[in-house]
Amino acid sequence: DASNVFEPKVGKKEPQIKETTHLFTLTADVRSFKSTRRLPFPTASVVVKLSLPPELLDAVSLGGKPRAAAATPVRTNPPAAVARASEVILQNGLGHVDFGAGVMALATALAAGPRVAAEVWHKDAYAADVLLGTATVSLAPLLREPTLDGYAPVMSDADPETPGAPRSALLLDSEAVKVGEIRVVLSLAEKGPLPSWAAARTTATAAGADAVFEDAVAVDLASSASQTRDPGSARPERA
Repeated sequence: DASNVFEPKVGKKEPQIKETTHLFTLTADVRSFKSTRRLPFPTASVVVKLSLPPELLDAVSLGGKPRAAAATPVRTNPPAAVARASEVILQNGLGHVDFGAGVMALATALAAGPRVAAEVWHKDAYAADVLLGTATVSLAPLLREPTLDGYAPVMSDADPETPGAPRSALLLDSEAVKVGEIRVVLSLAEKGPLPSWAAARTTATAAGADAVFEDAVAVDLASSASQTRDPGSARPERA
């Protein structure tokens, strides 16, 4: 009966399309710190700790890697001495995180505008370390461009209630002080879908599927890591 064509079928659920899981690599390269004349020390010994947003980590699978290790892929070292109104190159500022995610699921997470947060610290051998300021960079542009390269302002008064909040968006009466800028290069690379055997095995029970999925990501990442990488492709060209 044609009149019943558009009537819902009670008791039947529409089949859900399960998205294919792909492997991705997010690379972060903290290259330099450029101080302003508002730097609180005549000469600072600078290190930078870069952290990924929880919103991104919640949307992906780390293949069994500890979340704490993935959350902070970059810690520059050793400290770099920088005077006021000057720029210094930071060492060991390159790090990356491999993870599994569906293409649309990852796009949805990035579209929400999660921000990586970079803490700039002054290291002192004879006193407690001092947080000079915090910079944030949105990951949303990675939906359009595979690589982001630019300077992010380092503001001295990060809001304790919203750590890493971008201070430039505050009202003009903010007491935030720009102590410098950090140059950050971010890139996102897609490495292809998980092996077909792994996808087939995830049709088990829900609990079993999760375990197999985590194992599949871990196996594929381990295989990828064992291969020799092209040094030229691992680190973007410096300007």
